[in-house]
Amino acid sequence: LLEEDLSAEIELELPGSLDNVVRGEFEVDNVGEIEISPTEDGGVEVDFEPQDQRGDNDDFYANLAEEMPDRELGRISGELLGEYDANKASRQDWEDAYKDGLELLGFTYEERTQPFRGATGVTHPLLAEAATQFQAQAFNELLPPSGPVRTTVMGSETNAKVAQAQRVKTFMNYYITNVMEEYTPDMDQMLFYLPLAGSTFKKTYYDDTRGRAVSRFVPAENLIVPYETADLETCPNITQVVRMSLNDLRKRQLSGMYLDLEVLPAQKELSEIEGTIDRIDGIEPSQIDYDCTILECHVDLDLEGYEDVDEDGEPTGIRVPYIVTMSLDNGQVLSIRRNYQEDDELKKKISYF
Repeated sequence: LLEEDLSAEIELELPGSLDNVVRGEFEVDNVGEIEISPTEDGGVEVDFEPQDQRGDNDDFYANLAEEMPDRELGRISGELLGEYDANKASRQDWEDAYKDGLELLGFTYEERTQPFRGATGVTHPLLAEAATQFQAQAFNELLPPSGPVRTTVMGSETNAKVAQAQRVKTFMNYYITNVMEEYTPDMDQMLFYLPLAGSTFKKTYYDDTRGRAVSRFVPAENLIVPYETADLETCPNITQVVRMSLNDLRKRQLSGMYLDLEVLPAQKELSEIEGTIDRIDGIEPSQIDYDCTILECHVDLDLEGYEDVDEDGEPTGIRVPYIVTMSLDNGQVLSIRRNYQEDDELKKKISYF
């Protein structure tokens, strides 16, 4: 390349650099870091993202956000936050109906002046009685004293298969009722909300901080899905709203699970449903911010640098499953991880809900 051509292509003010092209790194406004290196034929290569090492990590389940540029993370965050707001707005009528139904449980007393002062403000607890009866009957069926797990021998029965089935049943019942301490109380709570909300969810996953499997109750108001969703298996975007203490978030950051970014706790903006439940319980949030609001998005994405490719190595444009975790308080992406098995050629989504 001629010197004047090089000056026209790279608008940089580098005193004396055109005399001897030296490998270096420079910063330009709105571009970021640039690396210029000479080639064997006398030209130069300009790398606008010299730190972009995507794909170099051998860990299939590594945090991909560590290798992605900030502009790409910002684009993903903006896209997912927009979808979250749209999906949440699409079910506003359901939230209103659910909130009004909670008011009819009869757990609160309201002093009224209409139609006259001193008119009764008591609501008959018929709805609460029905929900409690459903909860009690369903709990006895799903969590009997012997344990919730049953086993069935597939195919012809042999003594070895029957003995194996009995061992699996015994171990699973022990693990769920003794090791997974949250399973029984969460199931009990979930069965009360189920007839009121129409849908409730359980999230089952391996918790690294506890070193064991966990199965937690997720209220319907904290699980956001698109309007057209028919089932969770084929849903392209499942967003769970998680309130996490700053200390737990810090533990995950130091363990490498999340990016080590500053996330400031913020007072949670209560939804109408959460506000109604708090009012029924007789509690209200404090003015001290201890927790952070995290969005865990189970989504299908076509990420730059990690595209799905065909047999010829060409990108197919197909979106594949990822789990994107970000802070709702400041919109920063904390982690992006693949959500399918490494040896799965079909790249089917791992279902947690």
